[in-house]
Amino acid sequence: MAKDIDAKFQTIGANSQRISRLPILSASGACIAFLHRGVYNEMLATSLRDQTQPFNIATDKMEKLLSLPYPLRQGITYGQFVRS
Repeated sequence: MAKDIDAKFQTIGANSQRISRLPILSASGACIAFLHRGVYNEMLATSLRDQTQPFNIATDKMEKLLSLPYPLRQGITYGQFVRS
């Protein structure tokens, strides 16, 4: 759930700062990408602008955010951007 991702970004790291990157793991446990806190916040802001499919952070899964179009590069989604 997205609320779990949000909670992870609130975690204080070893340097006494909130963590800024989370690994994205495949089903086998291999790290396939990193999600940066800034990109996550940008995805949330994009979802707020798109009123046709409102996003509920408490109940929706990350797939919904990752499938949104990435605004800074035409023709790709946030998921494709994060994995590139």
